Amino acid sequence: MDNGVLTRLPSAGSSSIGVRPEDVNDEGVVVGRQVFYGQQRSLAFRWQGGSFELLPTPAGHSSRAEGVNNLGDVVGEVWHEDDPETRDVVVWPRSGTMTRVPSYIAVGISDTGRYAHLSRTSGFVNDLATGQQVELPGARRPMVLDNDRLFYATAAGLEERALTGDLVATWDSGTWSWGRTSSGHVVFGAINRVATLWQWGIHYSVDSAKQPVVSENYYGDVTDGGALIGVYHDARGGSHPARWFWCG
Repeated sequence: MDNGVLTRLPSAGSSSIGVRPEDVNDEGVVVGRQVFYGQQRSLAFRWQGGSFELLPTPAGHSSRAEGVNNLGDVVGEVWHEDDPETRDVVVWPRSGTMTRVPSYIAVGISDTGRYAHLSRTSGFVNDLATGQQVELPGARRPMVLDNDRLFYATAAGLEERALTGDLVATWDSGTWSWGRTSSGHVVFGAINRVATLWQWGIHYSVDSAKQPVVSENYYGDVTDGGALIGVYHDARGGSHPARWFWCG
């Protein structure tokens, strides 16, 4: 969607192949995966300005793109098709060679080239330029990278950390996050799957008859212009993308 105009991504040309977007940057670059139904196989892609590009993936492997920064660098995962539970997190830079580190789930990549990811036991931030790695003990899914901040739930609440690993804030009772405004004054997330806003240290539930669905299967965000982005379900269980406006 660009200024209210819907843009359709090209189809794969076959009913046995699906296209699943995962992220889009401020320049309109879309990344995700091309899924081969019935084969348990996928390939990461990058779409920009009408050009569809499959990202380099080793033979016999599947891949998935999870995030893209405003420079066009893409972070995702690669795994051997015979062993899908053993994965590497990879960065496909806009120019240069692919970087690959043992891990499990890619989270996102900042414009400064720091990419966040999760192993089965911890979280990490790696610097693409230097290779330096910072551990985030106790980090777990779901973890979100937004406006250079990481969010994930702990026993103390929803932790917000800088990409250096430093603790910025703990948002009371939070169990989920979609992100924050660039100023950091508003955080959009959930408490026990109830959509919630935190503002100036106070949290309150989203007041709407049509509630944002709290799920890893659906995209969510909060904009600086005062909109919550998400999905709601109708009475029949149908899914509908929507915006909610808040006054703060």
